[in-house]
Amino acid sequence: MTNPFKEIYDILLEILDRIIRVENSLKEGNKLKQKDIQNIDFISFDELAELLQPWYKKSSLYHVIRSKDFPKYKIGNKLFFCRNEINNWIKNGKKG
Repeated sequence: MTNPFKEIYDILLEILDRIIRVENSLKEGNKLKQKDIQNIDFISFDELAELLQPWYKKSSLYHVIRSKDFPKYKIGNKLFFCRNEINNWIKNGKKG
């Protein structure tokens, strides 16, 4: 006859091991993101408007940015745009 407490103990050890692995993965992922973010070419709204001028007027650009498919980063109430992601968005025919 097996000891049910031993089985529970083994299950809890396995769960703890998984939690530790997930935590370590998240920590490593955050380090990579912080390192990679320094190499991103962010542009301002005015630069974005200039880049998309052939397709959108500056006044209609606010509506386009609201789209969930539009590449943007929001921190607080500030929006950030990555030049490479915008260029890929244009190349993929998402310009409207």
